[in-house]
Amino acid sequence: MNCEPPPGRAPLHVTVWDEATPGGPRALLVHGTMSWGTECFAGQRPLAEIFRLELLDRRGFGDSPDTERSD
Repeated sequence: MNCEPPPGRAPLHVTVWDEATPGGPRALLVHGTMSWGTECFAGQRPLAEIFRLELLDRRGFGDSPDTERSD
């Protein structure tokens, strides 16, 4: 898996909640508009005991850098 952003684009911020057994299944959660990962998915945090939760902040939200145009 290539995690490098395209040329000229800053990487997106991903928060990881991982209290699961090492090697457990992983889940990527992407928020909608007007929120960000840790705010939007706070209620799902208990699932981190089973899954490795990766919360992606879309461009311009949370800790991901802004962009001149929308996603």
